[in-house]
Amino acid sequence: MSAKVTAGLCILWQCFHLSRSSIGHMKYLNLKAINWGLPLAGHKFNVTPIATSRVTNHIKCMVHCAETEGCVAINLGPAQAGEHECEMLETTRYSIFNAKFTAKAGWKYVGPKTKCDVNPCRKGFWCIAQEYETGYTCLDPVGEPCTPLSMESGKILDGAITASTSYNSALGPANARLNVNRGWCAWTTTNAGQQSGWIQVDLGEIIWVTGVATQGRCVSPQWVKSYKVSYSTDGQNWKFYDESGSTKYLTDISNIEIDGVSFTSAITIASALNSFFVSIGEKLAEKFNPTSSARNGPTPSGFTFSFESVTEQFVLNAINQLKAKKSCGLDKINARLVKDAADVITPSITKIINISLTTPKFPSAWKNAKVIPVFKHGPKSNPTNYRPISILPVLSKILERAVYTQFNCFLNNHHLISPKQYGFRLKSSTITAVTMFTDKILQSMDNGKVTRTVFLDFKKAFDTVNHNILISKIRALGADDNACLWFTSFLANRTQVTCCNNTKSDPASISIGVAQGPLLFIVYVNDLPKCLKFCDVTLYADDTVLSFASSSTDEIQRKMNSDLNCIHNWLLDNQLTLNVEKSKFMLIGCSRRLSKINSIPYQSINDSTLAHVQSFLYLGILVNR
Repeated sequence: MSAKVTAGLCILWQCFHLSRSSIGHMKYLNLKAINWGLPLAGHKFNVTPIATSRVTNHIKCMVHCAETEGCVAINLGPAQAGEHECEMLETTRYSIFNAKFTAKAGWKYVGPKTKCDVNPCRKGFWCIAQEYETGYTCLDPVGEPCTPLSMESGKILDGAITASTSYNSALGPANARLNVNRGWCAWTTTNAGQQSGWIQVDLGEIIWVTGVATQGRCVSPQWVKSYKVSYSTDGQNWKFYDESGSTKYLTDISNIEIDGVSFTSAITIASALNSFFVSIGEKLAEKFNPTSSARNGPTPSGFTFSFESVTEQFVLNAINQLKAKKSCGLDKINARLVKDAADVITPSITKIINISLTTPKFPSAWKNAKVIPVFKHGPKSNPTNYRPISILPVLSKILERAVYTQFNCFLNNHHLISPKQYGFRLKSSTITAVTMFTDKILQSMDNGKVTRTVFLDFKKAFDTVNHNILISKIRALGADDNACLWFTSFLANRTQVTCCNNTKSDPASISIGVAQGPLLFIVYVNDLPKCLKFCDVTLYADDTVLSFASSSTDEIQRKMNSDLNCIHNWLLDNQLTLNVEKSKFMLIGCSRRLSKINSIPYQSINDSTLAHVQSFLYLGILVNR
């Protein structure tokens, strides 16, 4: 794990200029004497010195360093008029800044003697020294290109590869190598084609595995379509590799068909899926007038929202709350690295966030999303059967947390969110929404009434949010000009890259929809309850259910139709689309009352008839008559 921490700091160095005070944990502080290593001629460690002087040789430079607080290494420049420039450094070449140690003619570097001087790490890995010659850590400096684990080369011996079963000797586990040229060029279980069996590789030591590659048989078109990966440090206790708290199935997509065109290569599949995902919201928005806008209520009297600067303590808390197992974005910085480096990077992250809130601009590098297509069900060649999971840079989530905390607090303090909305709110949950909904139905039944309930489904609701309408609603709630400009910057010029089959597409621009997090969508639908005249409504983000109770079915029909017409107009104003096929209605009441109803009047919206059902799965709870 220590290797991961250091690697993360090295990546972060490319993004932020850490001050000397922010890297204090790496200093060899208060050393009375330095156990110097051998001078390295023709090299320089390219970091900012804490002090400089002019000396006649490297020995005097080393003396100056020993006398300077915090100095642990030196660079000695080329001779000029009998003197050399002496640069005194507060960190060594065997630190997180290893990449800054470069060849430079005429220069000489001298640092303290460390365990890294004997090059203990494998080729291509950096050696990170611990203080006072106590030890070292080896790490892959960036994470790619990866160093092969020697399965293909054969350095991992056949005896280290075992399996649950083998189809025959020609398909044994030792043949489970890339580009193997023996037997039938693969390993297969006795029950080939079924989802069972395992293969295990003893790597001989604890290693950070960053990728897995598979290959089909060399003599026939057969290959593994999906698999899971588990890992162990003792060969007894195993854990599945997971993302977002669930086991990760690694699946290859062999073919995608869009509009009669088939895509089969890895890059064309990734590009086709990326274009398809981006086009979902755009195609739904095409039918609306692009210049139309939703009707806005007046700005709440006396309420104004402005961003406030965040403190380092807030940022540190936000970092500590990150889920360590979350996948990293396109910048390859994962949450575990950020959490382990929290003490070092918090001042810099805090400064970036406060600059963003005051400028007001959202960092463009944090607008690029990595999209993973997750298969749901049905034919795998159909792109609609894949759910796009968007992964944003970890650091962007800290800034989003700061904005969410401030804006959500403002909305709650002034009671600006509709009480009909139960989604992602403090002291609310799906259980709260279902309880409130069913309690009203039960009360109506106690009063001898019948309730008509309409479950509305919006097509790709989050993907079709119009940015201009959203900003107008944010302004209507009281956001000042600076906050509105920040939200505009946050939404604008976003891109995404779809990753699958070990490759990735080119970036595609996103012009519609809201990014991660439900708060902006809740703001977008916040005025929906106000358009209703008769019905009660229960909202959980985009899950919407209308209900109206009466002892007269004619009254139910008339008033429900009136409010559904209001919903239709609201959807047009806000450029959202109703999914008629998935929207259903029910008639709920006691058996005695329902038995007296000879026929159930149909329910429609905008001349489209909704299906009548006897039961409906609402927020995970089965509601029936």
